[in-house]
Amino acid sequence: MSSGTDDSAAFQKAATFASRTGKQLTYTGNCYVSQTIKIPEDAQSFNLDGRNNIIFYKGNGILFSFSGSSGAVSSSFSIRNVKAIIPQDNYSQPTSAFSFMGGKSGGKWQGVLDHVTTKGFHQGIRIINSSAIRIQNSTFNGWGNSTGIYISGTYDQSGAGKNIYSANISIRDTTVLYGSGIYIDDSVQGIGLDHFSMLEGQGWGVYFKFSKNNGSQSLEIQNSYLEASSGGVLADNIGEVHITNTNVDGVSFRSDKNWTGFHLLNMFGGTLENNTAIGYQDSTWGPFYVGGNVLMIGNNVVGGLNTSPCMTLVPHNKNSSAPGMIVSHNMCWATGGYQVVTEDGTASTQARNIKAATSSSVIGQGISGTDNLWSGPKKDNWLSVTFAPNGVREIGTNLQVDKNLSIRGDAMIDGALSASKGLHVAGASGIAFGDNSSNIPPVQLSSDRNGNLAIKNGGFRPAQLRAEALPARCEAGTVFYVPDARNPGEVHARGTGALAVCNSAGHWLTNGQPVSN
Repeated sequence: MSSGTDDSAAFQKAATFASRTGKQLTYTGNCYVSQTIKIPEDAQSFNLDGRNNIIFYKGNGILFSFSGSSGAVSSSFSIRNVKAIIPQDNYSQPTSAFSFMGGKSGGKWQGVLDHVTTKGFHQGIRIINSSAIRIQNSTFNGWGNSTGIYISGTYDQSGAGKNIYSANISIRDTTVLYGSGIYIDDSVQGIGLDHFSMLEGQGWGVYFKFSKNNGSQSLEIQNSYLEASSGGVLADNIGEVHITNTNVDGVSFRSDKNWTGFHLLNMFGGTLENNTAIGYQDSTWGPFYVGGNVLMIGNNVVGGLNTSPCMTLVPHNKNSSAPGMIVSHNMCWATGGYQVVTEDGTASTQARNIKAATSSSVIGQGISGTDNLWSGPKKDNWLSVTFAPNGVREIGTNLQVDKNLSIRGDAMIDGALSASKGLHVAGASGIAFGDNSSNIPPVQLSSDRNGNLAIKNGGFRPAQLRAEALPARCEAGTVFYVPDARNPGEVHARGTGALAVCNSAGHWLTNGQPVSN
């Protein structure tokens, strides 16, 4: 190849010959190309070895285009030891270094990219309607709005089931610098990452298109490192996401306030195990924002979070037949503890100092697990949170709900309860008050007739109840807070009082003793 002249015609001629004869194309010296190199549709194979020489591309669009055909015949390719670079003054052009486009019947091109380096392209590799592609030992050096690897199938929006998938894409020992790492679009299945790195990212490390019905599923990430300003992995509404031994890191000097290490909602099956989030300290949602039926075990948050919880958990509350979320042996330095929210986002609870601005229903249904540690509000005292099989145990030191709160499953409140309307315990559930300081306004508490309402009044100071303060009708399971008769002018958080519970025999009890009307 010549130096400084346009080698497009010579390269195209050689590529066409090699693809039709099965020969390997090898070039020596650096190349200067201004036109797209098109691999013919009737090619049976294409093998390129660049011997680590550079292709300087000064065109617009795709450098190497592997187009599909209407047939289902697959063609193989092997691209090795190739360096493709766009001069810096041409970065703004929407270019792709390698584009693999399958036909109407699916993937045509199958093969491997090994020791490939790109720099300055809008997309390093673009895979559409193609399967069985392996990317390894490669580096994609981008810029602010670039994407290292783009993968997409074609989703049939009509519902006729004529989807064309990109599937079985393997990416290992590969690095993306700047921009976003991997963007996964419609109808993609079976993506596997092993020892993948995203460095100094300006977007997401791995972004699975946000859609409930895009035909996509199955993502596996292991032994990887994802540093990006928006977050590590976003893969909502995707079945079977498995992430293990992976570190995520916020780019501290420019990360978004909504940075999330793992943003995985509405999952049906999946695993997050032994992952570490080097938390962006001022993020709003925290490093783990996970919902669905998933196992979360042995994950760590290090570095200390100033305001956010270490984990925001969203169990499948609307589907009682679905398997639950298991959260065990996780540890974090964070001020916010473990937060549980409902799927519709209208309510939130938190392991310590819970506050829900509107009506709150269903705390922690479908979560179980033990030995989850966090460092406490001052990040100086390790605390443990255990999730009961059907709900949240050890909810926190304070619980405040502006309207009302309905609990399914067992719950433990170690501190004060504040609710402007009431607290309702639903179904075969239970609620226990521990070391409670009695900072409770006169508010009705109740349970379902068949509810297992276990009230433990430990910590409540004895009070004299005025019988007339209690309803004449005593319905089993109903609980009332009654102010202390000795302190008629009491105000919230300053007086004493007691809980009166109506037992199964229709009698009021307080502090374990009968109360006569």
